[in-house]
Amino acid sequence: VKRYGGASLEKGRLDMCLILLRAVQVLVSNDYLRRNQKVLREGKIFETLGGFLRSVDVSQATADEVKELLSEIFNTVIALTKGNRKTRNFLNDMIGYELWGNDIVRILEKSQLSSDALLDRLLSMVFEDDDVSLNLLKEESEKHSDLRRIRNAGALKLVIVLLQCCSTIQVQLDVIEVTTYLTSQNTPNRVSIASFGVLDTVLHRFSSPSLNEVVATKLVELVKVVAEYSISASQLGVVLSLLRRGDSLPSKIRCSMLDAIEKALAPRDGPISFFDMSGKRSGLIAGNAPIIFHLSRGYAFAAWLRSENSTNADLFYIQDDKKTTTSVSISQRGIITARVTTAGVKHRESGGPSTVTVDCALPR
Repeated sequence: VKRYGGASLEKGRLDMCLILLRAVQVLVSNDYLRRNQKVLREGKIFETLGGFLRSVDVSQATADEVKELLSEIFNTVIALTKGNRKTRNFLNDMIGYELWGNDIVRILEKSQLSSDALLDRLLSMVFEDDDVSLNLLKEESEKHSDLRRIRNAGALKLVIVLLQCCSTIQVQLDVIEVTTYLTSQNTPNRVSIASFGVLDTVLHRFSSPSLNEVVATKLVELVKVVAEYSISASQLGVVLSLLRRGDSLPSKIRCSMLDAIEKALAPRDGPISFFDMSGKRSGLIAGNAPIIFHLSRGYAFAAWLRSENSTNADLFYIQDDKKTTTSVSISQRGIITARVTTAGVKHRESGGPSTVTVDCALPR
């Protein structure tokens, strides 16, 4: 792949690149081979792919060939990052999804392609789910189905960069609306978006002279949702810079942006830390706040509980060395139930509409 990066992408070279990309996917295709993700990362596979995107010449390739090549590159990145937080962070911090996005925009423009056909693969990267599509996400948001967890927020930056290559404004609006909905209704998604710096990419879109006013209005809504959770001093500086540029942004957009930031900076009370009880790579999410346990034996916590779906939810299930289990669940009617059992025999159960206290000493 590195060898063919600066060359014209003719048929033979395209076939060789596709074979190599698919070979990489096979190398990390199952859990047993997942350790190869680290080997390939340390072998500078991402730097090689980035160099290839920067230098590849697609002038001799057809639109379908370019589409196939970009799809296989995305499939390779999905395979290399799936289930591996360290690799995702490395790709975001050391390589940069935005740089890849700019190179892909160049390739799409030169091939006169839209990014529509690539969006579903990118969304699969964001949610680490091969069955995800933009239409499916729209249906779920309209039906208020169980909220999806954003697994790779860095890939969302790539989605936002490629919005400028969408065939219609409606496609851009659909992507932004789905992202705003999933972010506003799910705190772990806000954490992921904030920690990966997605807000920086969103704010950068406002500097584009070709940004449609309707799209800009929807982007302001996304800015508001993310900024309410977290906005840095540098990001706030970018916002103020945009507000001063009256010639580039319509007054309606600047007023909406100012209102969003004003509400984001308003003082509010809320939990510093929270539990993500999704059941997959979940646990205590503390952000930058230190977690302090004051008890001499065992642990204790106090938390606000909110059910983000319409079904009965098991909040947590803990088992100690003596097979004593403590579980807490919440029903659709908001009834919280705590159960303590030993070897399958229930000891006590309590339930109520608002609060519950569970005595449970766990070994450190």
